[in-house]
Amino acid sequence: MPKIKLTIEYVGADFCGWQSQTNGVSVQDTVEKALGKYFGCDFVRIYAAGRTDVGVHAVGQVAHFTTEKQVNPYKLCLGVNLTGTPTRTMACAMGPCCSTAAIFRRRRRPDSLRTPGW
Repeated sequence: MPKIKLTIEYVGADFCGWQSQTNGVSVQDTVEKALGKYFGCDFVRIYAAGRTDVGVHAVGQVAHFTTEKQVNPYKLCLGVNLTGTPTRTMACAMGPCCSTAAIFRRRRRPDSLRTPGW
């Protein structure tokens, strides 16, 4: 199954952090529900390259999910943003099945920090 990379931004003031928690609304829950609306299900499980704490903002938070459905990254990005979620999906991309959000994140390094072969 292909993995879909999401690059997300949000203002963390209204969130209890990235990871799903019982004591408040998390960024993970919000994005999973927005993806669920787009795909017509309850939610789509996502995995992040890192987490944030209560009230922390993010620009370029990387997450991924797998799906058996055909996905047009442009339409997915637009469609998720149109669900009314307080997060903003800045970019979507298809990735190899062996990639993870952490690997996607490392590939975002500036060219000056990249090692040969990347």
